[in-house]
Amino acid sequence: MRSVIARAFFVCGGSFLAFLYGMFVAIAPNGVDQHAIAMSMCFFTLVASELLIVYPSKSEAFTGISLRLFGNRFLNVATLVSLIILIVVMYIPIIGDLFSIVPLGATEVIISIILVFMGIAGFEISKLSSRR
Repeated sequence: MRSVIARAFFVCGGSFLAFLYGMFVAIAPNGVDQHAIAMSMCFFTLVASELLIVYPSKSEAFTGISLRLFGNRFLNVATLVSLIILIVVMYIPIIGDLFSIVPLGATEVIISIILVFMGIAGFEISKLSSRR
């Protein structure tokens, strides 16, 4: 139960920080609502976090570094296909309109990816601290 709560905390925290960055820091291009940038960053961060947090979640006892992280070929293919679908949803306007998101610029994507990996690192640290 502690592991599920820790994962939820870090995924939600990263998504919320992405939303705040998109709402108050990111510079929206002409004709794009600031709220749409924030929602898109939150969406991207949430989906990418959920897709990638599966790797450190493979074991409650060991960190991802100590496991054969990419040993499951089917998991790797499913994750890769899902990430491609995420990119398609983000950058093909007619599909993005269904989700009410807008394409993100390079800076926003990089910030979102950093937040995803910060959440994964936080989860790994929480696993280490719970073992002690």
